[in-house]
This record gives sequence, structure tokens and C-alpha cells, in this order.
Amino acid sequence: MTIISLGHLVPATAFHGAFLEFHSIRNIFMIFVYDLFWYTAVLQLGLMACNRLVSIVYPMQYKVLFTPRNTYFIIAMLYVFGLSASLPSLFPCCHILWDSNFYITVYEPMDTWYKYVDMFVNSVSLIVMIISYTIIIYKVRESGKAMARYRLNIISKVITYLFKRHETI
Repeated sequence: MTIISLGHLVPATAFHGAFLEFHSIRNIFMIFVYDLFWYTAVLQLGLMACNRLVSIVYPMQYKVLFTPRNTYFIIAMLYVFGLSASLPSLFPCCHILWDSNFYITVYEPMDTWYKYVDMFVNSVSLIVMIISYTIIIYKVRESGKAMARYRLNIISKVITYLFKRHETI
């Protein structure tokens, strides 16, 4: 994504039409590659949230679910899903193009169905992250409260023991 940004988006922004035509093959292809890595990264963020959820909330299942073999397979599948999500942008019905005059990417045509794919992939990952991190925060807070109660219980037992021992002496 950085290479595409530096090699395509920055020059297109700096030199506008002198570097890049709006409907050029290069614009279509570069945004396709950018989106491929974008969707893969967004899906990987969702996977990382799930990974952290399992490691914190269900630590006994972590080694079963996230073996190196399973992890490599899941990452490979995320690249396949990222490719699948970005592939329609190569077709005339679903182009995403960089508009260097307004510094944004735009759907071409504007009413394409592809914007719903884009919204779906990003929204699902966001929802997975929100749910996972909410559960993690709840679990960590409950664990902290349990530790505070345990610590208070230990301290009270030690103090009780010391006073009983002091009375017998």
C-alpha cells in the first residue's frame, strides 16, 4: 500500500492530469492492487481481534484454534477474500478511481453495487472488532475486580491471623 501510495497516488496528486488520466488503465489497476491489500488488512484486523479475544477470554482453546498451520491457512484465506472483494473493481461496472482534483477515490459509475461490497467488508470487520474488544474489556475489568476481592480476602486473613496470634502470646 505504501509503494502504491508513493508511486501512484502522491505523483497523481502532485501533478494531476499531467501524470494520470482519470479513466486510465494504470489508475484502475493501481487502485485494484491498493484495494486488494486494503481489504486483506481490514480482514486481518478482524482476525487479530478474534485472536486476542480467544487468547484472553478462552485461553485453553487458544492453542487448539490458533496452531501455526491453522493460522497460515486463515491468513491465506484472508488474501483470497481480499482478492475476491477487490476483483470486481477491474470491471467497467465497478471501477474505483483516484480523483486527484478532489484527493479522493470515487466509484465509477456512482450508483454501482460494488459500494455495498466495500461497505459490507469494512463494516463486518469493524463490528467484529467492536464486539471482541468490548468482551475483552469486560473480561479484564471483571478479572481486576476478582483480583481486588482476592487480595482483600488475603489481607484480612493475614491480619486476623496476626491478631489471633498476638492475643495468644
